[in-house]
Amino acid sequence: MRQGERAATGGGFGGSALVLGIAGLVLPFVLSGCAVLGRPAEGLPAQDRHVRYEVFGDGDVVDVTYTSDGGTGTEQLQNVPLPFRKEISLEEAAFQVFTLSAQNADEGRITCRITVDGEVLDESSSVGAWELALCNDSAP
Repeated sequence: MRQGERAATGGGFGGSALVLGIAGLVLPFVLSGCAVLGRPAEGLPAQDRHVRYEVFGDGDVVDVTYTSDGGTGTEQLQNVPLPFRKEISLEEAAFQVFTLSAQNADEGRITCRITVDGEVLDESSSVGAWELALCNDSAP
């Protein structure tokens, strides 16, 4: 190669096409105010989701496990008297997961229910000693 000449960059686009391509993908999200990576767009107020976990049934006590943060954080409670109810508020994210499990220590039926912003996402029942009622769902 002689002085002053540039090497070919495989089609002549170089790094500028990559930058323009990425900008073309990201710019519509920024301009429309969409939440990216679970955070509200700049200048928009964060919305709260109101989550209610419930377990009820015939038995006296159950063991309960539920997601506490809309993701991977969990709380585990043992020998919880029925009925059980836990309400939490979470900052709305792009995607959240809600799980609730209850293991019956007595004979009889137990039911778990997950409600988010007044809408029942899941409800499940089981019958018998040491049986498990499992509820789970996600919210975009």
